[in-house]
Amino acid sequence: MLAAIRNGMMSRGSDLATATQRSYGVVFGMVQREAAMQAYLGVFFLLALLFIAVLPLVLIMKKPQKRGKDDEPVMAH
Repeated sequence: MLAAIRNGMMSRGSDLATATQRSYGVVFGMVQREAAMQAYLGVFFLLALLFIAVLPLVLIMKKPQKRGKDDEPVMAH
């Protein structure tokens, strides 16, 4: 891949040294984008697992009691 990018840059007028440096830069950018995407997918997967793990807690929780008109008023802001 590196050679193909370098040859493409050389065909557009770059010398060998400049084309080599720029092709390394292009490959480095591709690796950085792939690493960022893998990290994003890893975090997304972890959050999905946490959501699934916490979901049974919703079923275990008790419903709040309804208050009637005769009950004491609740202090709130």
